[in-house]
Amino acid sequence: MKSRCTILFMLLGMALTCHAQDTACESFFFKKVTHSFMPAITSEYFFFSNDDMIWFSTAKGLASFDGSELLHHNNLKQATDYALTRVASMLEDKLHNFYIITPLGFFYYDRKKETFSKLEYPFKNPKEKKIITYSTLYQDPNGLIYLGSMNDGLFIYDPFKKLFEHINLDNSTSENKSDRYKNTVSSFAANAKNPNQLWVGTFHGIYTFDKQKKQFSQHFEIVISKENIYSNIFLKDRQGIDIQKMDVENDSTIWFNSWVRGFGKYNTNTGKVHIVFGWKKRPNADGTLDGYITPKFIKSSEGKYLLGIFNGPTAELDTRTNTARFFNVSEMHPDIEQTRYVDKDHQGNIWVLQRGFLYVSLPPALRLQHREAVSDGRQQPEL
Repeated sequence: MKSRCTILFMLLGMALTCHAQDTACESFFFKKVTHSFMPAITSEYFFFSNDDMIWFSTAKGLASFDGSELLHHNNLKQATDYALTRVASMLEDKLHNFYIITPLGFFYYDRKKETFSKLEYPFKNPKEKKIITYSTLYQDPNGLIYLGSMNDGLFIYDPFKKLFEHINLDNSTSENKSDRYKNTVSSFAANAKNPNQLWVGTFHGIYTFDKQKKQFSQHFEIVISKENIYSNIFLKDRQGIDIQKMDVENDSTIWFNSWVRGFGKYNTNTGKVHIVFGWKKRPNADGTLDGYITPKFIKSSEGKYLLGIFNGPTAELDTRTNTARFFNVSEMHPDIEQTRYVDKDHQGNIWVLQRGFLYVSLPPALRLQHREAVSDGRQQPEL
């Protein structure tokens, strides 16, 4: 008589260390990405192309990895001249070529021809020409490319007409209005309610940008509460927070992170902002609070976000209870993991960049697999 048993096994080589008091991090199962020729990653960023390759920078420049082969896509002169060792953001067009920003500007990479072209904003006054430090990229459904910059506002590039536009946050026309806090654009998000508008994250809160009128407006105010220790820092400036990334949850809610001023919730209808996570709850001797440096985050599951923390362990925040659970992606440096970037690939796996190395978390369905084994009547060992 044949009997059936279910064999339950785990994919080998993967591990995650939860803090002893935490139970919510069971859903993560990370593995360090290793390869015999894998060098340290020098960028604080990585990118997944539509052909499922991961792109990043090394000391030799722009590199791609398909799981088995590591390729570099430039010579050493290009790596230096274009700062390809520090790629900050990438976009892929319909031809599968890339728009790339680095500390030295905005570039177009033709993958087939293997050529780089620098795309430069044409200053009206040549004497005011300078290197624009771009910070982020976004392409709207019409193909226009929006570029955020450090200090110099918003730039729009039309890839069809090969033309640039420049708009400051105060809607002025000055090409030389450099202001780190009032004219830095750091992130973008689509406005699902109004396709003619764009959510724009800055170093001074979230703005709405009207694509047709080419104007900014703001309805954004951080709520100050004695019960919320995270909000006291904003007493002097209710918009004084940098928006590193946004996730539009629904028509009225945007979640966002700041580099060091916390993780917050923005109600787009009321304009009210609540900071729900960010400062360590134990004050310093002088009464001040240390902030968690959180370069990036990603939605991990419904109502939960994985927070990539630089000066502490990784965390998962449950937005339904505003509680965070800390865990370690790697056991190498459990107290300070130095997370630089987090993102998902096209299959939904979460990738984390820490200390120059990549780690990947497989979805639950792939971690535990059930196989039906048919016995020949002999006793099966207990599992």
